Amino acid sequence: MPRRWRPIRRASRRLPQDARLGRAPEPGPLRGGAACAEGPAADAGAAFEACDLLAAPTACETAFPFGSEVPAGQADITAFADLAGIPATSVPSALSSAGLPMAIQFMAPAGEDARALGAAMAYEDLRGEFPAPDGFE
Repeated sequence: MPRRWRPIRRASRRLPQDARLGRAPEPGPLRGGAACAEGPAADAGAAFEACDLLAAPTACETAFPFGSEVPAGQADITAFADLAGIPATSVPSALSSAGLPMAIQFMAPAGEDARALGAAMAYEDLRGEFPAPDGFE
């Protein structure tokens, strides 16, 4: 995870605890996180000056078995689109050697939702029918 995004993660860890206690979160961590969110938007802007679409894995790891602990960093890649304020569409891409699904996401410039959706639809057409994981047929 890029260093400039770490304050956002620290701030987000604190929010659920404050919410459980019934009080508003302290503004300090949020202010630091909001300043760091400017980085992904600038990075996305620079990327889209050079290309029309970004493709990336949806997660750093395969899907995890139902009922198991959520892996740390599960949303690190999808968080980029969230923080940058750009549309992203995720579709299944393959099954891992363990038979668990993996996915790819397509990201487009802000306001270009149809481009991300169109890329995902074209990918699905090229990929063909996605095999169901074992036990889900």
